[in-house]
Amino acid sequence: MIYWEAGTENKINAFHRETVSADLDISGWMGQSVRFDDEVARIRFACKSNNRKDLVHNNSSPEDVETSVREVTSILGTYTADAVKAEVNDLGAHLSPTTRDKIAKTIITDYTYDDKMEQEDRYTPHNGCSVPNLLETKIDDPWVEEYWKNDEEETLAVHMVNFEARIGSILSSAKDAIRKDSPLSFVFSVGVPKGKESLQSKRQKVWTTFFAGLEERLLVVGDHTDRWRGQFPWNHPDAEHRFVPQAKGEDKTTLIKIPNREFN
Repeated sequence: MIYWEAGTENKINAFHRETVSADLDISGWMGQSVRFDDEVARIRFACKSNNRKDLVHNNSSPEDVETSVREVTSILGTYTADAVKAEVNDLGAHLSPTTRDKIAKTIITDYTYDDKMEQEDRYTPHNGCSVPNLLETKIDDPWVEEYWKNDEEETLAVHMVNFEARIGSILSSAKDAIRKDSPLSFVFSVGVPKGKESLQSKRQKVWTTFFAGLEERLLVVGDHTDRWRGQFPWNHPDAEHRFVPQAKGEDKTTLIKIPNREFN
């Protein structure tokens, strides 16, 4: 069924079918006009009417759901984590729990850094995509221009929850830095602390656990001194590493500088 809005005759769905109809020389589809109480109802209907079970078609994509949730929460002014999660779960019911969680976290993070909503939890969650977006649109820190947006510098964003999956990118960036005889600088985000963990301890483990372990594997776990570790481009004396602000009370527009390791 094709739906269109009564009064405007604007189509609400059927855009994929339009393309197929043109290819198959189908002149039209059965349709139904719909009248809505308000814009929120129209957006919700547009998103959910494209989702069907047991039919070959294209459901609303994660991007469609995210856009719809942003529009609904903006119109309603409901900038809370609970409201975002509820809307994502409703409009994205056909998506996997992991995908819905990713959408909700992305929107909540954006709203928090935009000051549209007060940070409700102690820590702001991130994922593999949120930090680059944050650096491009919301962080007002000299490091962004001097390093992240500077083609002459080698930089990489690493979400520590995905560290093992990022090793390939880390080594690829390290190779590029070595070829240029330049340092490799990182901007990190970490997972939300749980239990007795603190944000500071999770940040410290970036070097003491994760990168120390990676270096051990690269050095084939031998009797190597700090002199050898210093050869990795992320340990270059001129490397400038940062963490994104994640704790309630940290300046959301400024990156957090962390010192280089003692041997460099």
